[in-house]
Amino acid sequence: MQRILEVPRTAFVTAEAEQSGLLIDARDYYRTLYRALECAQDYVLLSGWQFESGVPLLRGKDAEHATRPVKLLELLAALCDERPALTIYLLAWDFSLVYAKEREPQQAEKFNAAHPRIRFAWDTHPALGGSHHQKFAVVDGAIGFIGGIDLCDARWDDCEHRAEHPDRVNVVGDPCKPYHDVQACFAGTLVCALTDVFSERHGCSLAAVAARQRQGARFRPAAAELRQRGPHSRHARCVESHAGRRARRARAHR
Repeated sequence: MQRILEVPRTAFVTAEAEQSGLLIDARDYYRTLYRALECAQDYVLLSGWQFESGVPLLRGKDAEHATRPVKLLELLAALCDERPALTIYLLAWDFSLVYAKEREPQQAEKFNAAHPRIRFAWDTHPALGGSHHQKFAVVDGAIGFIGGIDLCDARWDDCEHRAEHPDRVNVVGDPCKPYHDVQACFAGTLVCALTDVFSERHGCSLAAVAARQRQGARFRPAAAELRQRGPHSRHARCVESHAGRRARRARAHR
């Protein structure tokens, strides 16, 4: 019987994960990412379909004892102020005009102006009508997150999915509908693959920082936050690498 996930047919990498699990819904993901960001020392990579500079990562009781800003861009800027060696890269899909009303205006300017070591870039999709849906984060090459949850408006919810929730509001305070999604969390060599994907798409060289991958992560998510744990992972990818596209074009011209 043929495997569903095979490299390179249906997956671009298979690697060991020292620790892995699932974060169910954005409340679990946002607060776990927040804790990971607080531990960042060298670099942070954030890739998304959509971002919102003012989205709160912690809300309600989760935010009561926070010692740093809870809104995304304010937190990133505060961390860069604290840590001279920290650089934060963000990569967002350069969206279609169809979504213009849903997107934050002048977003690249806001992020890039917040701190000289916050570097926001847009990435167009190589296929006409296509979009980048890679929603992942990497902290110091030690821990990675990947799944379906963007760091933007109308994504936050907890696992109860109540019809009304006082914390489930957008950046201007309007209520949002229930939302369900999942984000995987892992540590180990699999994180290096996400670093490579980000570096290729962003056009930045992360070779120097990637070479300093930490022997052990500074941060481990609490077991209660991981709804499922396991040591192996394979990742699929809907856009072939630049090298893959060059090889395909070369074959086509033979």
